[in-house]
Amino acid sequence: MMPPEVNNTLVECLQYTLTLRLAYAPAADAIEGTMMAWQTTFDNLPWAWDEERDSQRLKQAFATFWANAERFPTPRLIIDSLPPVPPPTVKLLPHKPTPEQMAANRNRLQQLLKILSKGKTL
Repeated sequence: MMPPEVNNTLVECLQYTLTLRLAYAPAADAIEGTMMAWQTTFDNLPWAWDEERDSQRLKQAFATFWANAERFPTPRLIIDSLPPVPPPTVKLLPHKPTPEQMAANRNRLQQLLKILSKGKTL
């Protein structure tokens, strides 16, 4: 189910789309049903919505549509226009190696350099 922020973004974007008076836009008496159909479609998508991330993605998809709009969109058109989900950011914990670890790493590097230098032919 869509979080309230994503749902509000969807409704706002559809309202703006209606103001464009595009071809095949729903009649005034069908707007409420159209909104409900869009909300149901987006609610039933097989993914988890993220309030912050997906509100922005939805706005971007509609903005892309509005730039070239000639007729009222289908939900599939907007869904296909959603930008990809950005990969999660990984926060690494700061790691300060101990003197023993640094010495072991230096020894291992020296061993690797010896192995590599033996394989070289000049």
